[in-house]
Amino acid sequence: MCGIAGLIGIAAVEAQIDQMLDAIVHRGPDDRGVWFDPSGGATLGHTRLSIIDLSSGGHQPMTIEGGRYWITFNGEIYNYLELRSELEKTGATFNSHCDTEVLLSAFAHWGVDCLHRLRGMFAFALWDRHEQTLFLARDRMGIKPLLWAEVPGGFVFASEIKALLASGLVKPVIEPHAVFELLATGAVCQPETILRGVYSLDPGTCLILRANGTRENVRYWNPIDGVTELRSELLRLSYVDAVHLIRQKLEEACQYHMIADVPIGSFLSGGIDSTAVTALMTRHFSNKVRSFSIGFEATPELEDELSEARLAAEHIGCDHTEIVLSARDITESFDDLISSIDQPSQDGTNTYFVSRAARKSVKVTLSGLGGDELFAGYPHFSLLQGAASRPINVLDRCLSLLNRLRPNRFTSLAATRCLPVSRRYAELRRILSDKTLTTALARPLRSLFSRGLIENIISPLLDVSLDAVSQTSIVECRHYLVNTLLRDADAMSMAHGLEVRPVLLDHTLVECALALPPEMKIRNGRSKSVLIDAVHDLLPATLLQRRKTGFEMPLGTWLRKALRERLLDCLNDPWMMNLFEIDFIRVIRRNIDNVHYTRLLWALLILVSWARNYKCTLGTNG
Repeated sequence: MCGIAGLIGIAAVEAQIDQMLDAIVHRGPDDRGVWFDPSGGATLGHTRLSIIDLSSGGHQPMTIEGGRYWITFNGEIYNYLELRSELEKTGATFNSHCDTEVLLSAFAHWGVDCLHRLRGMFAFALWDRHEQTLFLARDRMGIKPLLWAEVPGGFVFASEIKALLASGLVKPVIEPHAVFELLATGAVCQPETILRGVYSLDPGTCLILRANGTRENVRYWNPIDGVTELRSELLRLSYVDAVHLIRQKLEEACQYHMIADVPIGSFLSGGIDSTAVTALMTRHFSNKVRSFSIGFEATPELEDELSEARLAAEHIGCDHTEIVLSARDITESFDDLISSIDQPSQDGTNTYFVSRAARKSVKVTLSGLGGDELFAGYPHFSLLQGAASRPINVLDRCLSLLNRLRPNRFTSLAATRCLPVSRRYAELRRILSDKTLTTALARPLRSLFSRGLIENIISPLLDVSLDAVSQTSIVECRHYLVNTLLRDADAMSMAHGLEVRPVLLDHTLVECALALPPEMKIRNGRSKSVLIDAVHDLLPATLLQRRKTGFEMPLGTWLRKALRERLLDCLNDPWMMNLFEIDFIRVIRRNIDNVHYTRLLWALLILVSWARNYKCTLGTNG
């Protein structure tokens, strides 16, 4: 795993690209390289975290074909050995044993079509000197980040925002619409980023920038297409056959994700997904798997999952490490956490700390991230399925009104059924409603805000041909997973030079999971049924009987105690006056100890602290 950066159409000086690489050296502390196109037009930079082929043969930026193609690459191509063998049959030769050279050769042979053949997580920039053309590509699920911006005289790209800022070409101006998204959902929704004029390349997309300045986006993968192609085939399977298929895909994905020339460990939360991945790892390890779990000092707010993780580790036979966070840990590390997060988000704190601990003994960890999104693990899958099961009737409208006064699962279902489909999804994980935002925002921002912001983001992800469970998975993968979980997992792990590999997001497994009929995922009232039955022999019996709780950090306790002074300082910052009306600020201050305000307070603490750290201003013009 690495950091990439570059400038196109700009006569870069060495100090400029060096500053960009200095900003992301944490992503690749083992090596760094810079290449300037002698004919002008491109500068590529790279910081390397050596995982496959630790020799100098993996140095980047790398070239082949007599210097026509140059690449700076972040990620892993897990099927590079098969691709290499296929390319050798066409006459290709190789000077290293790394996947980067195979990727270059694949592009030289197949062009952009090579993306369909790649199995892995990746973000790369490839420069064609002959055509003076740049190709930016990102993996199907958006595991690896790739950010870009048009700037005076050209184009700049990097793995992280901090590298773009370090170039001096991108202004630290926060985009108001991004703030609205953060306040509504806890994250900025891609392709936007927190900064004005900076964008994230969409997952499963290649951006082509030609010499004449024209841009073309080529989408090479769409999850809905996979559902359409596979669904008819999977409908013919019995439930038992589907269980066997998922197990086969899991075994294969895990085996691919363990390709490395460095020590590998596992994030073990004690849940089904991470336990299954860790257990599968043992089949390919001669020694004990090193597993890592995170918890926190006991609080009245929450209970952690350390006991479940410990039980799973004992059952599997792991070399297990527990990280127990204290209030002191969060206060002492808060400034570095803010610097590491790259963009304001309510998530990522747990990954920051567990990655810091894991990096002391391993360079790569496998993760169970994505299982809930793919196999209907969250309670709202059943809720949304129920809401879509029949048209709205008069009773639903009555119960929906009652839900405002005395909510329960029946009134909640009715209230959800009464919402337009896009709003059903937009309300998931809401922090501030549109109604609150329209009155709370400062007057200069209020004119920029339009109701339905999140619904407009969700709508393009909807397909009326899909059942509610599959539709929810698509939305979760394209919204919450990529905007929050994956982005924060990458930033927080790479802050410590640790590569995290989400095994369940292997695209062949993803396509299969998304195309499964809903009754195989939610079966007899049990969520994730087909996945659980596929791995039941790997899990301790107590874990199978345990009710899903989800992992949460004690943010409220930290805000009210360890971070209280810091929070008060942020709430009194001029930034708050730029964001909100004074009456709303007074309400927030009065409710510091109110648990219902925890998510909002945490989001504001992160946002204001981040803006201060990068000396940002807030854009107020449209």
